[in-house]
Amino acid sequence: MRVFRKISFATTLFLIFIGMACSDQADQQNQTEEPAVMEGNEMDAALEAEIACRQEPYQLCEAGINTIQLADIIADMTIPEWEIVEMTDSLESRNGYDWLIRTVHLKDGNVFLEGNFIDSHAATDSMINASILNRIRIESPSIHSHHNLKVGDPVSKLAESHPVESLVAVPIPDFGVIQVQIAESHVFYLVPDGGQTFETQEDGSISWDQMPAGAQIQSMVLM
Repeated sequence: MRVFRKISFATTLFLIFIGMACSDQADQQNQTEEPAVMEGNEMDAALEAEIACRQEPYQLCEAGINTIQLADIIADMTIPEWEIVEMTDSLESRNGYDWLIRTVHLKDGNVFLEGNFIDSHAATDSMINASILNRIRIESPSIHSHHNLKVGDPVSKLAESHPVESLVAVPIPDFGVIQVQIAESHVFYLVPDGGQTFETQEDGSISWDQMPAGAQIQSMVLM
């Protein structure tokens, strides 16, 4: 018997936006004594924007892509009406954890649907089969984010369409990439670090002027 429950679309969005509100509240409480809460109309607007975004089958939104949704059971998922070459499942094992990866092969790249981490010593077939979607990784230019960005775009496009102060760039040297996030978004853009070393700030981020010239987005991640 499965012990995992499929979370509804509305519930998932509610949890995501409540999380965003709590994060904002914690930040503001550190600066002032007055808590900040997401207003009802802000919540409604965010939900409406996500629902509208999800109508487009090739658009990465804040909680999923079209019929693919974070926190759904991967085995029960309905894949959008993409031009699919094939679809394969594999089990990744690293650092004492196992997780399921369903790879959707498109003509120009792949979409990786990655499950929750399971202790390798305790993992069973039923637990793997009940994996819930923890992360979506895009390595295909067919899919664009709701920020109107896609794999292969120059990273400079981020700064052209968003204020630099809203962009957080964090080097991950073990993987040779820089992770770029737009403020208040759950979508991350990964760009090659060009083998550079960086002068980081206290929070591990770098200033935008240190971004490698000509770097392109190599993948997009939602989690």
